Amino acid sequence: MIRRPETTPPLNVKTFILTCCCTLLALAALVAAPVSARATDDIDTWDGTADTSWYDANPDAETFTLDSAEDLAGLAQLTNQDTPITFTGKTILLAIDVDLSGHGWIAISQNGNNSTTTSFSGTFDGQGHTISNLKNVASAEYRYGLFGTVHEATIKNLNLVNAEVVVTQDSTRLEVGTIVSWSSDSIIENCSASGALTCETDNLIGGLAGQCTGSSQLIGCHSAVDVISTYPEAEIGGHAPTVGGLVGQWENAGNAARIQDCAFSGSMQVTSNQAACGGILGACFDFDGAPGVTINNCLVSTTAITCGEPDNITYIAAVDEDGSVTNCYWPDDERAAVVQLVVDWDQGTASADPNFDQTQCGSAFVGLSADELINRLNAHATANQNGPTWCTGINGHPVLWYQTDQIPADYAAVDAALTTVPSDLSPYTAASAQAVNEAVAAVDRTLTSDRQGEVIAMAQAIENAVAALEKLADCSALNAAIEKAGAIDRTLYTDGSLAALDQALEAARAGSTAGWGASRQSDIDALTAALDEALAALERKPEMPQKPVDENKSTAKDKLPGTGDPALAALVSTTVAGAGTLCLGMRLRKRQ
Repeated sequence: MIRRPETTPPLNVKTFILTCCCTLLALAALVAAPVSARATDDIDTWDGTADTSWYDANPDAETFTLDSAEDLAGLAQLTNQDTPITFTGKTILLAIDVDLSGHGWIAISQNGNNSTTTSFSGTFDGQGHTISNLKNVASAEYRYGLFGTVHEATIKNLNLVNAEVVVTQDSTRLEVGTIVSWSSDSIIENCSASGALTCETDNLIGGLAGQCTGSSQLIGCHSAVDVISTYPEAEIGGHAPTVGGLVGQWENAGNAARIQDCAFSGSMQVTSNQAACGGILGACFDFDGAPGVTINNCLVSTTAITCGEPDNITYIAAVDEDGSVTNCYWPDDERAAVVQLVVDWDQGTASADPNFDQTQCGSAFVGLSADELINRLNAHATANQNGPTWCTGINGHPVLWYQTDQIPADYAAVDAALTTVPSDLSPYTAASAQAVNEAVAAVDRTLTSDRQGEVIAMAQAIENAVAALEKLADCSALNAAIEKAGAIDRTLYTDGSLAALDQALEAARAGSTAGWGASRQSDIDALTAALDEALAALERKPEMPQKPVDENKSTAKDKLPGTGDPALAALVSTTVAGAGTLCLGMRLRKRQ
């Protein structure tokens, strides 16, 4: 149990008493943590069977490739047979993402120890692939996790997603982790894990590894596991678990023992009031003069850590006087980040050194900008051929370079493509302008870098659409011809020629408003020519002929004599005389 000392130093110093410390440490020549990393394309779902043909075909090969979930189960079967095949000096490559849902998993080397004859001792390279939905077969006798034990092994480039590890009260094993329960002198590099680990016993419990011993190393690893310990509260001196976000307990660290560039962003719920709870490492003990573990450049971004005794919580770790913590970062100074233990092996107790100053171990990152924190972490990171070890995640917190599902995608190519889009698309055909607008509208800026290919495709789509923009055809001559045709006096021309003009004019107007591109300029020119020809071919109606005027021919008016004309007088006299004669004759006839 961790308790505050009588005098409280600037640091929230704690004291904690570990029960049955000697018994636990005697057993603790066990437990470590390997793997976890990134994922990729095709996923093979396990059918519950095991296939060892990949090994049986050539057992002397130096490298073996697992192409299916059944091949992975075959690896577990080979390491758990009566005479285990431990793959010492061999390399196992995982070539596909694997889904273990629906069937209980038996850990690889579930019953090994710290030897190359009983534990997996080769290299397991996940190649960035994912193993998802691991759920162990319940066992009181055997270890849990993807690997039970590894010794002098390397586990790298693997991502364990949505693991569900449940250890019940009847378990007799000391340690439990999601990727490996016990890591002995092994390297776990560029691995991550998520899911939940629930343990009812007083085990050494770690989000990635239950226990590490000797010169084990965790480099570039991340845990987003929800670690739950339900072991009950007890009196001082009683049994209690040791719980860590990455590693539960480290024992008898070797010269190369280290946790480097690692992060914890999950949660811890610990019931016991005697438990040690650390975000990176629960606790480290060395009882045979070992040099202690080195923790460097690690980050805890979560505050979701609870314990039956809150003073037993450290954001980073509780280490003995031989261990060291440097350049680490934690959320705030509300609780201790690092305590140094003074261990009394005779009494089985460990007390926090009240004079220890945790500022030498790093600092809370509150108040630091994301860029400043990233820069500080990368300044102390191990060399990484893939670029910066630490990157800014989508939530603003630093993440490791291979956590591509948490790193924003790079939109530089999209932004460059957008600069090529004309500000005015009106000079272009409607179809080609619409294609550009659709490509721009399709840009999704929420993608992460594991989907970088999709972002590149967005940029390419914009570039292709811009390249395909088609200028509108030049209709100026056609429009001028249309205007000319509309201005004629139709009363002057024959119906036949007007019909031909109207036909050409209708086609011209349709072409003018069709929005044709430059590729159809010849069609526009043809319509213009046809309209010009129709205009030129207009035929005027014939004019009505007028009767010619004969100047020598007199009219009736011309024949009438004028006043004072002798001829007129004679005419009048003759007319009057005739009229008198007519009247006389009429009278005579009537009287008869």
